[in-house]
Amino acid sequence: MSSYITLAELRDTYDVPISMVTDAQANFLIPFCSNKMDSLTGQWFESKALTLKLDGTDNGTLFLPVFAISVTSVYLNSSSSALAATVYTVYNRFFPDDRKNPKIRVTESTNPSIFERRLSDYTIFEKGTLNQTIVGSFGYVESDGSTPEDIKRAVAVLVVEYALNPPDDASSFGEAFAVTREVTDGHSLTYAFKDTLKLPFLGTGIPEVDRIIAQYKAPLAMAIVS
Repeated sequence: MSSYITLAELRDTYDVPISMVTDAQANFLIPFCSNKMDSLTGQWFESKALTLKLDGTDNGTLFLPVFAISVTSVYLNSSSSALAATVYTVYNRFFPDDRKNPKIRVTESTNPSIFERRLSDYTIFEKGTLNQTIVGSFGYVESDGSTPEDIKRAVAVLVVEYALNPPDDASSFGEAFAVTREVTDGHSLTYAFKDTLKLPFLGTGIPEVDRIIAQYKAPLAMAIVS
């Protein structure tokens, strides 16, 4: 379980006194609330070494569910041999910021002549079920590998809220955000409050925290027309 802030940060950076949140409460609530931020945003805010198995799209672009800090291997179309690193580009820039639109793009054609290209010359992520394997480090982090400050603050606010007002159940925690529209390029979202849609609870009811949750929601990966 992740811990996006330390006990020392809770005391020194966020000025939460022991009279408000005891050490015992903090040691339990910090990882609990960090995990809650993961659940509510649909992603995580530290580097994790993972092997992702994704569906092919019949396109040269594969959208990722989480930001790729680095990619060590790509196994295309159920191949047992890793694709040469020169054949694909990982969109993992911090400027321009690719964290909201993470993807991998393979070279469009292995034939340099536009007059002699055949369909077989094009390298694509062929349509299939879990037939694309991406190995690397993933997570929504800052360029120095640290957890975003907004996420750390949200965890601190949640720790105080849970310590002072532990909810009987999640639904008592108020309003939430829900996806109402997915637009273009695989990752665009529109949010609304659940009370306007009569949807299940998805947030915290704390305006500052829910604003951060909306800002850091994971992208929706989808196939695009080849």
